[in-house]
Order: sequence, then C-alpha cells, then structure tokens
Amino acid sequence: MDFAKQVANQEIAEDEVMVSFDVVSLFTAIPVGKACVHIRKKLDEDTTLHSRTKLNTDEIISLLEFTLSNNYFMFNDSVYKQIHGCAMGSSVSPVVANLFMEVIEESAIAASTTPPKVWKRYVDDSFVIIKEHSVNNFHDTLNAVDPKISSHH
Repeated sequence: MDFAKQVANQEIAEDEVMVSFDVVSLFTAIPVGKACVHIRKKLDEDTTLHSRTKLNTDEIISLLEFTLSNNYFMFNDSVYKQIHGCAMGSSVSPVVANLFMEVIEESAIAASTTPPKVWKRYVDDSFVIIKEHSVNNFHDTLNAVDPKISSHH
C-alpha cells in the first residue's frame, strides 16, 4: 500500500519510461567480503549501536563473517559447503542482501550520467522512472558495480 501511495501521482514525461530491474539470484550472488565491509561502515556510523548490544563492531562482523562462511546443505545425500554468497533460507541473508543492495544502487545512481527520476527498491526488485534513452546505459551501470551481481529488466 505504501508503494502504491508513493507512485500513484508520479508524472511520467513523454521521454520517460517505467522500468523494473530484478537481480538474478541475489542471495547466492552476494560477495560476502564486500557486504561485510559495507555493514562494518554502517555499524561504525551508528551512534546508537551501544544502546542495542554490548557487542562492538569487530565482534558483530566476526560473528557475521562466521555465519555467512559456514553454510552447509544436502543434495542427493551429499553434504556441501556453500562457498559464495548468502544461504537461501538463512534469517540473516535478507538483511545482508538489503544492505548490500544499498551499495549497488548508491554506486549506480552516483555513476549515472542520467540518473533515474524515481528509484524505489524492495530487496532485489526496483521500480524506476528514467529517461527512455538512458535505460540501457543505466542497466549497464547497475551491472558494472559488482561482477557477481547482475540484473535484467
């Protein structure tokens, strides 16, 4: 409902289009190291962290790296260790994915010569209003932020 209210009265000029971008297999594509660097930065900037936990940033990141690096699953009666990305079904994966997607969107928007007029995102799906001639260029910019993260529109 909130999204519908936010975009209900958006004006779309004749040279603009509405586009949706969707990341392909987001959770398993997330580069854990880069995500942890970004999360560390966010934690360091959080002046209220001490009121919610006795853990410091180093301890939180250490636990997060351990959690993200030790995901095992079974397939055809064999046990495998996931070596890249976040585990599907893990309670921490959506949080890490959302925080990492902030990096992707902020980098792409900042690097774009014609950034979107409207950018709304929910996890890996985005709603965009952008100049029609800029769609492919912006899509390429999004996909260039990290080689493991790719989207289609």
